[in-house]
Amino acid sequence: MRGTLRSTIPLLTVLLAGACSTVGGEATPGSVSSSLAVPLGASLPSIDESPRGEGPLIGDATGEPVFLHDYYEVEGDTLDDVLRSMEERHPGGHNAYTTWHVGWKYEFVSRPLACELSSFWTVVQARYTLPRLVRDPLQSPALLEEWERYVGALRVHEEQHAAFGQEAAREMERLVAERYTRGTNREGLRAAIDQACRTILDETRERERAYDERTDHGRTQGAWLAGSIGRDSAPAAGER
Repeated sequence: MRGTLRSTIPLLTVLLAGACSTVGGEATPGSVSSSLAVPLGASLPSIDESPRGEGPLIGDATGEPVFLHDYYEVEGDTLDDVLRSMEERHPGGHNAYTTWHVGWKYEFVSRPLACELSSFWTVVQARYTLPRLVRDPLQSPALLEEWERYVGALRVHEEQHAAFGQEAAREMERLVAERYTRGTNREGLRAAIDQACRTILDETRERERAYDERTDHGRTQGAWLAGSIGRDSAPAAGER
């Protein structure tokens, strides 16, 4: 694989003010344009305003991560042809890539001379972009076998990229539960939580870059095609 694209867009902040509580959050790091795009906000659950027990609820509204898949078609009767097709058609200059988002939301309750966190949760969304081989009767079993091996290795590599987003979300929930449940005022507590989450994202991106360097963008995991596997002889009449 030639590389893994990581793009960044400006941080999106959503703030909804209530009579005695606040909900807010952010989504990052970035996205690619696609007709299958799903707004991150659409995955967020409604806010439960029922009375809370002791301490904030952390991660109770997270839900399952959202995984989206985009494909681009490649063609060829030999691996050399397939490689050329990927060179011509891959989006963003990479044979495969993954983008992920982590959004976080919180609720606060005002107390005399203090502000308390009543709930905090995260939402994770990942989008994979992978090649899909158009099947042809002239493609040999050896070519198809090598292609399946290659795509399987690509998936393993890209799934680990998505896992970085899930790890960041878990670390956010752990850190907020340990350190950011109470403050002197709402604005200060909200700013502290946002800064802590951004720091976790920065640290996660560094680990992700190290992962690509360590695996040579998936090559050490088998995500490479060497070429040279040819086509079968033309099928006899009636054979498909």
